[in-house]
Amino acid sequence: MSVGEKSSIRADKLAPLLKVHPREEWRHSDRPLMQMMLNYYFISDDDVDIQYLSPLTTTYFEPALPGLVLQGRWNIRSWVRPVNFVFEWWDTSTPLFIARGAPILNLMFLPGRGGKVELIEAEETDEVVAMARGVQNVNSYIRNVDSVMPSLLKRRPKTLVKPWKN
Repeated sequence: MSVGEKSSIRADKLAPLLKVHPREEWRHSDRPLMQMMLNYYFISDDDVDIQYLSPLTTTYFEPALPGLVLQGRWNIRSWVRPVNFVFEWWDTSTPLFIARGAPILNLMFLPGRGGKVELIEAEETDEVVAMARGVQNVNSYIRNVDSVMPSLLKRRPKTLVKPWKN
């Protein structure tokens, strides 16, 4: 994969943020799967699922994307992990071009029964970092991530979210 010459981000800084999955992980043998590693974490002390979706409108992409933005969902209380842009490249003869400022994901928060979601900026405490590192790449090692969630919750401090103080 080459990094576009027109990118406003230097190639040596952008390349580590892009991951092309091994061919055996592709859903189709002719459609490469890639990820852009984003630095967005969402955590909660309550049961809240996060679902990331392809942008709900394609009018932001001119030309249209040459593939499919994959979607995902997980519980942000039990699994502290970044939200990443995952793309299945259907037409590799067409470059993937995303303009600066164009939305690449929509996020939806699904609280437990009757719950509300309030977004706040939280501190990146040692406990948050430890929880994130403890599950880093867990889906690379096992297929059924849900099977390890009970053990993750046992290790998790009861309160992990601490509002950030300016």
